[in-house]
Amino acid sequence: MKMFLYQDELYLRVVPGKNLFRSSLVHDVVNRGDIFAVRCSDQQLTVIKGTSQVQHLEGTVQTILPLDDVEELRKQLLAHAKLTRKAKR
Repeated sequence: MKMFLYQDELYLRVVPGKNLFRSSLVHDVVNRGDIFAVRCSDQQLTVIKGTSQVQHLEGTVQTILPLDDVEELRKQLLAHAKLTRKAKR
């Protein structure tokens, strides 16, 4: 599963199914190099510019988490990302 942090929010990258490419909106977004993503905090589908600076993460979802657990996971990932940034400096 492709995940990333963007503006201190956790997102999941999603790829539209083949049938959705018939939509001009979906086709235009993909052709511009932008991506579809779901914000984990509220499950909102959004479009992120392909040129945006994000921190890529890899992960596997093994269980369905209650919303409170997703928020806790987001906080832990943000803390880890901040530590990683400090270590690279």
